[in-house]
Amino acid sequence: MLDTLLLSAVMHPNQESHWLEAITLRFDITVIGRHSALGDAMVTAEVLLKLIPLLAEKGIHTLGHAREARRLIARGSSTDEEQGGQGHFLLSDHVGASQI
Repeated sequence: MLDTLLLSAVMHPNQESHWLEAITLRFDITVIGRHSALGDAMVTAEVLLKLIPLLAEKGIHTLGHAREARRLIARGSSTDEEQGGQGHFLLSDHVGASQI
């Protein structure tokens, strides 16, 4: 499982908050329908689209790289649940479906 909260922590380690609201403010993303399934999915997808090029600049190009970066960040922080985890995705790569 890959969480936008943890990817945000990879990209912005000095930021105080990595909650979805804080991330959308950093990326100037308009939030519509927050706390609805569709609204949260759409805004989380927009956050991920903003994070992808930034992650690439840090050498994080694949699902495996993202998982490793997430693992390293998660080792030094509290759990997703404690911080209001969000942004889980199910993606498919050349091997098959992977929950990130």
